[in-house]
Amino acid sequence: MMSLVLETIQKFDFVLTNPPFYATVEEVIIPRAGDKRSRTDISINEGVYSSANVESEGGEVGFIEAIIHDSSFFQHHVTWYTSLIAKRSSLDSIYQKLQSVEGIWGNRGQIRTVEFQQDNIYEENGERKKKEHNARVRWGIAWTFERAVGR
Repeated sequence: MMSLVLETIQKFDFVLTNPPFYATVEEVIIPRAGDKRSRTDISINEGVYSSANVESEGGEVGFIEAIIHDSSFFQHHVTWYTSLIAKRSSLDSIYQKLQSVEGIWGNRGQIRTVEFQQDNIYEENGERKKKEHNARVRWGIAWTFERAVGR
C-alpha cells in the first residue's frame, strides 16, 4: 500500500522549514540568557513545539530530527531539506545527527550550513550606521541524499 502512495508523489526540489524555537512554555517566559531582557509577548501556542502536535519533543532540535527521520523515508522525492535554526547549540546537535544518517554524510549526500546575521541599521544625519551590539544571528542547514553535480 505504501509503495503505491510513494509512486504517486511528485519530485520536489526542496522542503523549507522554520521550526518553533522553544521546547517548553517555561523556556518562553524566562529572560534572555545574554542580556536578561524579557522575551517578546507571544501566545502560549506560538513558538512552542509540543508532543501533542507531533510525535517528538525537544523544540527546534526535536522538530528538525523528526524532519530528518521523514527525509530518510522520502529521500527519492525531495532533493533538499532545509531549516532555519535559532540556537548555535541546536545547529551543532542537528549537524551531528545528520552525520549519522546513512546516505547523507560521506557516501553521496551533502550537508550545508549558512549563518545569517541581522544587524540593526539606523540613519543619523543622513548617514547609515550599524549598532554592533544588537546583531542577531540565525543559522540555516540543508541536507540532501543526492550527489552534487558540478556547475
